[in-house]
Amino acid sequence: MLLYRTASAWWVETAPGLGIPLRAANKLTAREDLSAYLEGVLLDGVSEGLRPGIRGTIQEMRIFCQPWKIPFAAVKAPVILWQGTLDQNVPVPASLRLAHLIPGCELHYIEDAGHYWIFDHIEEVLTAIVKKMTHHHSS
Repeated sequence: MLLYRTASAWWVETAPGLGIPLRAANKLTAREDLSAYLEGVLLDGVSEGLRPGIRGTIQEMRIFCQPWKIPFAAVKAPVILWQGTLDQNVPVPASLRLAHLIPGCELHYIEDAGHYWIFDHIEEVLTAIVKKMTHHHSS
């Protein structure tokens, strides 16, 4: 529960920067409320992104399908990567390849989860991040 309160505090501080009215963020007290709200925001974002047409989506697919000119081997920060095993948007082998390209990357598979697995696993993610950052700063 402490972790959820930490996530909620982060959300309330972060929401205005994301363009989400603070009064809406403050009303989110239960985990289910937060999940439902985020799902609505996500769907609204997708709708807004597609409003002018699909050219942006097609460009995104072109970028995704080409080699990225990013020096992943130069990444020094701690990296944790999560992947739903039933994700239909990002192929599982893509996450495995990315994890191999980034030195020290920690890869977690979320069994039987799709692309939006985060809604059901936020506590697990925040716990891992806190643990990783605590270890990183103490070494």
